[in-house]
Amino acid sequence: MAEAVPGQAWLDQHLAGFPLPHPHPMAFLVNERPLPQAPTGLNYLGPSGSLPRVPAWQVLDTPTGFWRGRTVLFGATTPELGDQQETPFGPQSGTEVLGVAIANALSGQGVLALPPALEAGLLLLWGIGAWWWLSRSSTAGRSLLVMVALVALALLAGWGFWAGGLLRLPLAALLLGTLAGGGTLAMGQVLVESRERAYLHQLLSRRVSPTLLRDILRNPGPIWTQAGGSRARCVVLFSDLVGFTSLSAGLPATELFTLLNRYFELMASAVLAEQGLLDKFIGDAVMAEFGVPRSRGDREEARAAVRAALAMQSGLEALNRELAAVGRPPLRHGIGLHVGEVIAGNLGAAQRLEFTVVGTTVNVASRLEGLTRRFPEQPILISGELLALLPGELDVVPLGAHTLKGWPQPLEVFGLRGVCWQASSSEGSDRSLPPPAPGAEA
Repeated sequence: MAEAVPGQAWLDQHLAGFPLPHPHPMAFLVNERPLPQAPTGLNYLGPSGSLPRVPAWQVLDTPTGFWRGRTVLFGATTPELGDQQETPFGPQSGTEVLGVAIANALSGQGVLALPPALEAGLLLLWGIGAWWWLSRSSTAGRSLLVMVALVALALLAGWGFWAGGLLRLPLAALLLGTLAGGGTLAMGQVLVESRERAYLHQLLSRRVSPTLLRDILRNPGPIWTQAGGSRARCVVLFSDLVGFTSLSAGLPATELFTLLNRYFELMASAVLAEQGLLDKFIGDAVMAEFGVPRSRGDREEARAAVRAALAMQSGLEALNRELAAVGRPPLRHGIGLHVGEVIAGNLGAAQRLEFTVVGTTVNVASRLEGLTRRFPEQPILISGELLALLPGELDVVPLGAHTLKGWPQPLEVFGLRGVCWQASSSEGSDRSLPPPAPGAEA
């Protein structure tokens, strides 16, 4: 490609073996200016035909004034006659390329380039600066933004030097270096962030149901990241093992943890299957909510909590059969369910937040769970408020009004035995239990 008029250094190097005088580039002969040491880049005016051309058969017919004050070159310009040179604007004849070189020399508008030492220094400083800015980006998104900003800065600098003094910067090296460095860093950060997201997804999936997790990830908001709370209605479930303290005293630590983890696996699966939120494990107790941070409506959340409690009881019965097979004593637990208003949000410090619920509804659910000790034949107790949400749907045993600590008036308590087959079927639920045994209370 025809790019530049050779400088004095190039001529000295390539014509050193030839006798003097050495030829002088025609562009500078016409201008009678000293030849610069460095090559002078060709500043093309445009594609072929940008310089005025007069065909040979029209020369005699051209007015005399047309030629006055012009530098005229004679030569072939049509592609059929050959002598075509590649240029940034496509093929041009050697005559046109020479005309561009002469025009540049006459006007002093040739393209300049940095000396090799300065160019190397510029590339080194740019690389250090670009890497410093990129290394300050902690995420792939920020790295890409910094990379785009650096590319824009390089393009702006290249345009400024070109417009201000026809100085050509090594833009290709600047841009390719920035894109390669920024792209490599961003790709590495993407891989790290992908692993972190997968790990966090795995952790969250152990606490919330897949459906709720997808909803949270689609609409994250500040609910999991900012301290504070808001009022909400939900069903609170408490479950606690009965007499486990004395039982654990006789078990080795490894067996105790194995048994607890097996129990918690069953309890957690029941909650997550109904799209509940596992709030926390407290010793051998489980706390869960249905209706926060997203609610499907009080009745639907109540149904989900009831199904989860019954599934927890079924899971414990299956676990007890396994324990009986190896000669271990059975486990008993109590479950309390209550619905009401809570304050839901993040509690803790800036370094560690925990999403939870607080309020009298939580206390009542905990007290109902504790009340199961007085009714060992009724491991699941629910409040009258919860029963009122599902009229005719639950198979319960009235246990009367009880005064609970922290509750202003006696609370109607019911033992939950199951769900009514007709009501569950009419709702189209695929989680309904078999119908109650003949003679069971409705």
